[in-house]
Parts: sequence; structure tokens; C-alpha cells
Amino acid sequence: EVTMWSTGVSDILLVGSKKTIIPDFAKSEKRMTQIEIREDLSRIGLDGLFTLLSFQLASNKNVKETFRMKEAVNSDYFPILEYKAPLALYTGAVVKKMIVYLDERRIPLERGDLLIKRYLENRKIDYADLESLFKYISKKSGLNKNLLLSLTKRWHEEYPDDGQAELAYTMHNIDHVENTALRLGKLIHRDKKFRTLDLYASFQMKRYETLRSFLLPDIFDDVTDKIKMCIGLTEDRKAKFYSFLGRVYFKMEDYKEALRYYLKAAELIESKKEDAESQGLDYLKLLNNISFAYFRAGKPDRSFAYAKKVLGQDKDNVHAKTIIKFIDFKYAPGKFIPSMED
Repeated sequence: EVTMWSTGVSDILLVGSKKTIIPDFAKSEKRMTQIEIREDLSRIGLDGLFTLLSFQLASNKNVKETFRMKEAVNSDYFPILEYKAPLALYTGAVVKKMIVYLDERRIPLERGDLLIKRYLENRKIDYADLESLFKYISKKSGLNKNLLLSLTKRWHEEYPDDGQAELAYTMHNIDHVENTALRLGKLIHRDKKFRTLDLYASFQMKRYETLRSFLLPDIFDDVTDKIKMCIGLTEDRKAKFYSFLGRVYFKMEDYKEALRYYLKAAELIESKKEDAESQGLDYLKLLNNISFAYFRAGKPDRSFAYAKKVLGQDKDNVHAKTIIKFIDFKYAPGKFIPSMED
């Protein structure tokens, strides 16, 4: 088994075990009160099991579905990492994108298999949890900036009269996006032109991209409801909003629903009922998104067909070529399957 963890900065930590990892949270909490362990953790500002568990990025299932590492064992005799790591550092490897892609904290807990999911089955996140996590993460945001923003939003919403929560939110928020979306939300009922609806939906997408995390599970329903409202307010320009919904569901790892909305958008364009260009919708990117959603849904034949469809219109399309290249890689040794959705 292997689990992937963030260190709070720009590194990751892999924890491996030859046995199934069965957590004992009560024993873990007790150990964290032992003076030696408490002093060790205090040196890096880490206080409490909730904060510690919040830094697990990916579960065993997620890592294994993404990687196949046959015959790629690092050892003193074959020090693969000694050469690969510095090479990746200086050749612009996709490590950061890979980590963001694997990060299960950015989807609702029930859709992943993180340890914190099990930890929170029998308890609720309280003030001490939020305060402890903020103290640690605000000093070492690194790969966890989005988590910081969703944390301060939740802390402030649940404790609006608390001075520390207010200060944290003041220092770390996306009020400029939230306020613009709010103002546009009031405007769209008076001005139903596509441009206004498009701006509103785009800001909702930005909210979702920035704030989605296990700390704000309601952000998904909130954003999808608002985009669906835009669909209801327009008669003849729905394709772009359907593509937005596809993107939201894709990032939720609900590939069935993602495909449903992506395909609705494509059908409107292909049937000539709507025009992609007038909506600022990149039709080939939409087809690539469909191809990759099929790939992630375990339907490589359909994925391949859509990638070929893209290449029929743009023979040099990098995304389509990459998707075709990786069609077989789900079971190939030592390959990372990248997220082409964006």
C-alpha cells in the first residue's frame, strides 16, 4: 500500500506498507499527547490529528489507479531517483500538475478514500481543528493555497464574530471574485444577454476552482445550481454552460455526469442548433475533454474515437495526440496518466 502526503511546502511524502493500513485514531491521538512526540511536532507547528490528516493528498486506490510501476524499484544498486529527481526538476516535468490532479482533498470526502474521511465519520470539524490547521497551513501554504482559502472561508462563516477567524479571512479570501459573482447574480435576471450570463457562469467556475475542498462540500451544489440557472435563462446559447457543468463534474471525478453534459454541448454544436464561436467555446477542446472523460470512465475505444475526430480537423492537435499516446498507458509500466481536461 502507498499513501501520498503533502509536507505543507513544495515536497510530497510517500508512505508505503506491505500490509493494509488500518488506522487507530484513538491510539494516534493518545500518542500525539506524549511529550516527546508533541515536542517534535511543535517544532514544525503541527498540533492535532485533524491537521496531520489534512495533509494526505491521495489514497492507495488513487495512486495505484494512476501509476503502474513494474520493475521500477529504487535501490542502492539502481538509484533511479538519484538521477530522475534532479532531471525532472530542471526539465519542467509535470510534477505539480500531477499532485493537483491526484489531490483527493479537492473533492467531497465520500468520493475519495482519505484517512480523514474515516476520521470524520464519528466527529465533526470544530473550532480547534480549524484554528490548528490555519496556524500550520498559513505559514506553509505551498501546494495547499486552495485549501487555505476554503479553510478561512469556512472558519469565518461558522464563527463570524470571532476575531481570529475574521482576521484570517481578511488576509486570505477571494472576495473580489465572490462580490463580482454576487453583483452579476443580481443583474442576470434583468439583463439576460448571453454576455452577462457568460460572465456570471465564468465567475462561478472560478469560485469552484479556487474553493473546492473537503472543507467546503456545499460549493459543488452551489455552483452547479447557479450554472443550471443560466441554462434556464437563455433560449439559444446553452452549449457553453453545458461544457462548464461537464468540467465541474469531471473535477468531481463523476465521469458519467461529466460526459452527459459534455455530450449535450457537443450535440448542440454539431446539429448546428448553436454556434460555438459566438459563445467563445473551443469546440476542439470540448471534443478533447470528451475523449479524456471517456478514458477516465474506462472506455478507451470511445476515447480513441473522439481523439481521432479532433485530429481529423487539426492533425497537429497536441491534446488529441497525447490522449491517443496514453490510451494504452493505463497498464504500461512507470507511466503517469495526465489530466488533459484543462
